[in-house]
Amino acid sequence: MIFCLSATIMTTLNSCVTCKNQIKGDVIGFSDNVYPATFEEKRCIIPHLRVKGEPVDLRTNDAKMKSEILKLRSGTNTAAYKALDLGLDRVKHVKKKYMGKCPNTKYYILFFTDGKDNVSATNEKSYEKYNKKIERKMKKTMGAFNKKNSFQSYAMLLIGPELQQDGYTNEQLDIMLKPFTGSQNNVRPNVLKDKDLDNLFAQFIDEFTTQSFSFYVPKGYEGKRIKMILQNNSNVEVSFEGDFVKKGFKYCLQNITTSNGFKFEMDHNDFIAMDVSTDKKSNKINFQIKGLKKDGKGFSPSRAGQQFMDMGAYRVNSEYKQTADQTADVYILAIIDCSKSMGEEMGKAKQKMIDAINKIVSPAK
Repeated sequence: MIFCLSATIMTTLNSCVTCKNQIKGDVIGFSDNVYPATFEEKRCIIPHLRVKGEPVDLRTNDAKMKSEILKLRSGTNTAAYKALDLGLDRVKHVKKKYMGKCPNTKYYILFFTDGKDNVSATNEKSYEKYNKKIERKMKKTMGAFNKKNSFQSYAMLLIGPELQQDGYTNEQLDIMLKPFTGSQNNVRPNVLKDKDLDNLFAQFIDEFTTQSFSFYVPKGYEGKRIKMILQNNSNVEVSFEGDFVKKGFKYCLQNITTSNGFKFEMDHNDFIAMDVSTDKKSNKINFQIKGLKKDGKGFSPSRAGQQFMDMGAYRVNSEYKQTADQTADVYILAIIDCSKSMGEEMGKAKQKMIDAINKIVSPAK
């Protein structure tokens, strides 16, 4: 049984709002067949799948998303590959028809399962071939998006009684779910696994809501050491410093140091390259850091300040005032496994997904 959510969300701190700041979503349920619940008002069943229809506006009508998730009906088996196959087609269609004019739209995929696919393959398609096909399609789909987009796919596995009885190792489960994970950049999401639904969704929220922090540095600070001070909604403060230098035609922050317990992903241990979205004509250089952690837990900034080293001391950049803002346009596709192996956990899984979507969407409203 597999649950998949495809979404695009990135919490950024950026002074420039792009496009219409849209947040759109869809939901797919699957068991023996695949049911795109919100693609128009029709239920679509294999083999006559449709990817057309306007997605739900999660800013104004998130109640519809909740209603469609709760209405998903249970089935017997697990058509996971077929669901993701359709899901990738749906994301491409939404990009082309509804979100394509918003160049910074973020797209993500979350995939949840408590077992193996057992009905997608046919006599003509073995599971091994279908597995490789989906992995190729994932890479090809992500390759069709521009560098300003973000397209990541998460896989969540509930290790239920059936999987425990089958005796799969953690490594084998990772291999089984590998086609359902992927990233447009070099940071491929880990497969999230747990025997408890609450813990599993907590892992997802922790990873998903700490995706990135975007900031800028004025070009006039070239050669100076820059300090960024970040705070979250609980007033926990962290900071990092780096030398702002130009290398060839590009800028970077190097010799990075961080405050106690604060970590994030860097290009080469102590180096951050400028963001490819930087406008060459601008007097500001954009940067983006990912995977923010404070004492091993996800850290989501809500406010930011900037200082620069001048004549042996840090001076405040009084013009730099940023607050957390959902500036990117977003598309979320939830694909939920409704096979019978979930049993009584099915209702709870639906509600946990609704809670997760609300947590992701609400700060952006």
